[in-house]
Amino acid sequence: MPEELIGRQAMPVMRRGVTLRAVAIGVGLTLVFAWVLPYNSLYLRAKGLEAGFLPAAAVFVLAIISLVVNPLLKKLFPGEELSGSELVLIWVMTVVGAAAAHLSLTGIIPSVVGGVFNYANPGNQWEERFLHFIPSKLTPSTDPTARVITAYFQGLEPGEKIEWGLWVRPLMYWGLLLVLLYLFFFSLADLLRRQWVDRERLPFPLLRLPVEMVREAERGKLLNSFFSNKLMWLGFGVAAFITGVNEYVLQFSGGKTIPLRFPMFQQMSQAPWSLLHVNTLEVSLTGLGIVYILPVQVAFSLWFFFAFTRFELLMKGVVGYPRSSPREPFMIYQEAGVIVCFAVFTLWLARPHLKEVVRKAIFGKGTDDSEEAFSYRVAFFGVLGSILGIALWCRFVANISFLVSFIFVLLFATLCFVLTKVVAQGGMTGLAKGFQPDMLMTSFVRPGVIGAQALTMVLVLEWTLIAGLQRSVLPDAMHAFKLSDSARVRRRAIFGAILLVLLLGAALSFYSHSKLVYQEGAGHLGGRGGISRAPKRAAQEIIRYADQIGKGEATDFWWSHVIFFFVGAGLMFVVYYFQSRLFWWPFHPIGLIAADMNTMAVPGGWFTIFLGWLVKRTVLGVGGGRAYKRLLPVFLGLIMGEAFVRITLSAILFIMNKPSATA
Repeated sequence: MPEELIGRQAMPVMRRGVTLRAVAIGVGLTLVFAWVLPYNSLYLRAKGLEAGFLPAAAVFVLAIISLVVNPLLKKLFPGEELSGSELVLIWVMTVVGAAAAHLSLTGIIPSVVGGVFNYANPGNQWEERFLHFIPSKLTPSTDPTARVITAYFQGLEPGEKIEWGLWVRPLMYWGLLLVLLYLFFFSLADLLRRQWVDRERLPFPLLRLPVEMVREAERGKLLNSFFSNKLMWLGFGVAAFITGVNEYVLQFSGGKTIPLRFPMFQQMSQAPWSLLHVNTLEVSLTGLGIVYILPVQVAFSLWFFFAFTRFELLMKGVVGYPRSSPREPFMIYQEAGVIVCFAVFTLWLARPHLKEVVRKAIFGKGTDDSEEAFSYRVAFFGVLGSILGIALWCRFVANISFLVSFIFVLLFATLCFVLTKVVAQGGMTGLAKGFQPDMLMTSFVRPGVIGAQALTMVLVLEWTLIAGLQRSVLPDAMHAFKLSDSARVRRRAIFGAILLVLLLGAALSFYSHSKLVYQEGAGHLGGRGGISRAPKRAAQEIIRYADQIGKGEATDFWWSHVIFFFVGAGLMFVVYYFQSRLFWWPFHPIGLIAADMNTMAVPGGWFTIFLGWLVKRTVLGVGGGRAYKRLLPVFLGLIMGEAFVRITLSAILFIMNKPSATA
């Protein structure tokens, strides 16, 4: 049987391609996600089942189909079971459907554009200081007392109805921006697929679990080799038992849990250890499973560079370097330099492929692009057109000057590009706000030069678009195009399926999310979406710039921002250069990007990563590759076992209509 590699693991080529029943299942699950998951996250305040690039909801669905649905079909209707290719398509559609239901897409935009008006009052003077900079076309009302605004955060009165009509115009403008954004995502994924999949052969660690789950069973057997593996069920049982006991105790009995979190407040409360900002050691079973999949060099670099940044913080405190902003520029501007330098190196490495793309796009000659999701000409001009379109949207809709708009879009595109490669190469399950374009722009140019109008809208866009990067569909698109090789599914068909569930899921999720928020009030829900906190934090940052502009000054330590930017760029240059030339070099650039663990997310953080690396290094050192491969199902079972318990808990809370006690 021909095989295709994901990293160093083999994945069998499967039969069949896109089928109507697979698409119908994917669409149906997307609609269920869009209706149920906002309630789960906001009202029940349970752990987000749709969150991350390995969402528990998608893992659960694929496992149920493989363990229950397919065996029944084999027994009752032999030969009619879902094929591996169909399971791949269902996986892709459910992952994207979960992304569409995530609150970063459907919740943050209405929260920010409405919340900054809702929380305005004579005391904070927001209305006089910056609200007039927000165009009326982007919000349902500019009146802080309008019910369409206040009801969103306080809840509707009995008998009161939602004023959906007032949302039509702002949704049209925001929808246009999202269309341009997704055009950029899919065009970029199409351009980069061959470089990252075929040439650089990135490992795509997060695909390891679905790859094993969709393997087709041998003739005459109900389950495939993964679900028949006793070691997998051992890992599943361990994770299910520990997570189940802990959740039962926390939710219902109030007794002692099996310890997975170890507070360090007392030990780390005194100087100089308090400068490290390490207050808890946490072990995540899902995180251990993910780290075991990662290349050893990546896993080592993730915890090593975290320790390196803690050492920097310690030295910073020892020498008495002061803080110049609440967001600690020392870490953030260094991260900005790391990201920009990584992007430059990555593009430089891809220059032969990019030359072929440009030649094909402009002259129609050279490399064959017939198997891509769409032609290189469409993808190339899609990237350029979407970047230009977003810049024009910023200029004529958000009223930001064209130069500032263009710089913002380029920095935003760089961030998307880098973080997607981090997911493909480093297995990060989620992304979070760290470095933001406004920080870099105001490091090289004084805020007063950019202007209050431009900075206000740049921050509004950052708190909507960049907040949404934690569940961006760009990594999902790259994963889908990677899986399409072995699933014998045309990438154009994969793209069509993704687009279908994205549109349906986003529309229904916005409706279900908004209906719930209006009924209960965002201020009463809280949950994990940050829908009531986001506008307050955005306003605080806008006010900070307004104060600087009013003083006619930049930040107190403006030059330090530039210095730390180039320190970060220099560190990335050293790590990337030697990693590409010395086979024994132990450090990987991904670790430097994720150094402070605020930009990327691996469940459990640095301590889990350290333990996972230590376990994998020991296994490889003692038993070699054979032992690693033999134990792999145990760690994949850890991921699946915890996902099952999370889904089961949410179902129980849903039936009981009981908010989670651990929110």
